Formats: sequence, structure tokens, C-alpha cells
Amino acid sequence: MKYTARPVTIEAIQFNGVNAADIIAAFGQRGLRFTAGPPPSITISTLEGAMLAPVGWWVIRGTAGELYPCAPAVFTHKYRPAAAGA
Repeated sequence: MKYTARPVTIEAIQFNGVNAADIIAAFGQRGLRFTAGPPPSITISTLEGAMLAPVGWWVIRGTAGELYPCAPAVFTHKYRPAAAGA
């Protein structure tokens, strides 16, 4: 059998190495730890354990409020900007 994923709207911010405060402000301190590096990174406590978001990766809040990192290539393949008001 084949299945198609349901469309969902998520919140995401791309980590650029200096915007950790913006990510923490958007998603809260809980579960996020910034490391100045080098290289800078954000460690995210996920349901699967601690995961790293290096510079260029996206930090995503899923539909259940969970946070996780996403590689840029995966993000651009899977997501596009939501319609206004979504």
C-alpha cells in the first residue's frame, strides 16, 4: 500500500550561528542548549534523545510542541512557506 503524508504547518527558524537567542525566545529555553563553538551549535532534547543542530540547520517545533533539528536539504525538500494566516 502507498500513503501520503498529511499536510501540517510547523514553526521553524534556521540557525545561522548567531541567532540562538532568537530561537530560544521563539521556542523557550527548555530543551535547547547553545554552544558557542567553534563551531557554534544548538543541542536539542528530542523524544529520541539529544540531537545537534549545526549552523545552517533548522530548528522545528512539530505539531505536538516537540522540537527537533532538520538538515537544510531535507527542509527545502519537505517544507515551503505557509499561506498567510496558517
